[in-house]
Amino acid sequence: MNKKSKNFNNFTSLFKQKSIEDRLFEANNLINFVELKKDRSALPELELAIKLLKENLLDYGDCETSTLLLARLFLWQDRLKEALELCNKILNLNKYNYLGLHIRGVVQLHMGEVDRAIIDLLFLHKINPEHGLVAWNLANAYFSDKKYKLAWSVFDRANSVLFNNYPRVPLWSGEDLDNTNIILTQYNSCGGGDDIMYAQIIPEVLNIVKSAFIETDPRTFSLYQQSFKGQNIFLSGDTPWVDHTKIDFQIMVPSLGTLFRQEEFQFKNNNSYLKPAHTEIKRWDKLIKKIANKNLKVGICWRSLISIGLTGPFSSNLDDWGEILKIPNISFFELQYDESEKERQRAENLFNTEIHKLDNVDMMTEFEKISAICLNMDIVISAVTTVALIANASGARVWELRPEYTALDMSGLPCFPNRQIYSRGHSESWKTVLSQVAKDLNKLMNESRE
Repeated sequence: MNKKSKNFNNFTSLFKQKSIEDRLFEANNLINFVELKKDRSALPELELAIKLLKENLLDYGDCETSTLLLARLFLWQDRLKEALELCNKILNLNKYNYLGLHIRGVVQLHMGEVDRAIIDLLFLHKINPEHGLVAWNLANAYFSDKKYKLAWSVFDRANSVLFNNYPRVPLWSGEDLDNTNIILTQYNSCGGGDDIMYAQIIPEVLNIVKSAFIETDPRTFSLYQQSFKGQNIFLSGDTPWVDHTKIDFQIMVPSLGTLFRQEEFQFKNNNSYLKPAHTEIKRWDKLIKKIANKNLKVGICWRSLISIGLTGPFSSNLDDWGEILKIPNISFFELQYDESEKERQRAENLFNTEIHKLDNVDMMTEFEKISAICLNMDIVISAVTTVALIANASGARVWELRPEYTALDMSGLPCFPNRQIYSRGHSESWKTVLSQVAKDLNKLMNESRE
């Protein structure tokens, strides 16, 4: 028994001697640690929290807080049937339990039971329309049901609670945009991927308005300058229109979905709207070809930055990529954007292969370089990440790994008609999905050599 396991066992023994309140306090501390850690190195703490909550229920079977907390952790692990059972246990006692209905709605959506998810989430939304997370989950349910107009209206309601950087500029509420001066603001400055996806709408609105100031951040600034030439690209917080342009409206870019994305066919208008500088593309072309020679060039990104918690089911484990990484005559390039050296080295040893790590690029922040790199790949195989969204938006060939249903992500919208999706059912392993990817990649590699 290693030292960490011994400490956990000792901790569990001490836990059994405590009151229910103290037990919940300790379990919540473990959960907070997992959420702060964000990656799978915190899996032992997550498993311990689950173990402690299970023991709590054995001793105090009617503990509502422990039951719902355990349901939430099962949701993190895609143990959806167990999570659903716990929610139903609470709702059988109180059918209006708000948290129980919310977790059950999310669980049902993850299971593909969209109609049932909508019933629960819509009920909660009517009770509290200002609850941003419920509205966001409900919007995702409507998107899954292809009720786009209704989904956008709920999504806009969820966004109404977000901070406004420019309070002196009127908010757009559906007015005619013809010949107006507008500011296009970002949706989420933290991740970047959402804004990359919504930027698909920008070229269309530019055809209508008189002028537009497009908010961005340092990661996307140069890429947007290249993609939307002649437009006013500015960093968030700046006010370049002051003193010379009267602004009619500010519009958060996804709010334009109500105008430009009411039907599915409207999502397919523009597949390569982000365009890195030609010199950047040529520079990476030279470097990548020098490494790959005549091999097929494949970029890989196997997990999200947050690989544990609510978005944990989006991430695969590189150890499960063996069938792919063993295919000959392919040069693999890592597109992972955080610390991944140990995972890469382990895979290289396990599968007797090499995964090339490109120098002189920060995959976390240099979006124009990422775009150019992806365009120089024959194919990009990626989990749902900002890298995948940049590759899609740039027109690269992308095979995307994603859960079949989710209440937590909007990148499943049909924004990228050339994207090939490999979806995993909630009870299916990533290894099964990756096996199919390997077969298709092997076929592609053989075709490229004919």
